[in-house]
Amino acid sequence: MNKYFSLIGILFLSGCVSFNGESVSPQSVLLRQNSLTNISALKAGMSYPEVTAIMGPFVKIGYKKSDYQTNGFEPITLRHPYRVETLSAQDKAYEVTYYFTVINNADGIIADDELTPLVFEDQKLIGKGWDFLFQLRKNIKLM
Repeated sequence: MNKYFSLIGILFLSGCVSFNGESVSPQSVLLRQNSLTNISALKAGMSYPEVTAIMGPFVKIGYKKSDYQTNGFEPITLRHPYRVETLSAQDKAYEVTYYFTVINNADGIIADDELTPLVFEDQKLIGKGWDFLFQLRKNIKLM
């Protein structure tokens, strides 16, 4: 009898898995699974207004008990972009916006590894992510 219950339990817990043959990097899987935003929808060449429309002005990172309602909760939000900086090199200027995209440690501190940089040149998105930003900084002579 216990064997049957165990077998039924295993069947319910196993679920179904399928694979479409698409090659996916571990980094993109991590972004899709844990991202708080629509960052995966951003593509190089998008305008700054298009990006800000997709990313939105705020990101919801959790909920806290409401002071105004009994047994109610209100969202905890951060403004987007979280941080902005400008990189100047020779005759070019790059605007880097940092968006809060993932919670790695729920410690109340927003660390760089929880932000995703978006790099713009002339109001056009030219790349995203830390690898892109590091490569850009390496290839240009910053002023």
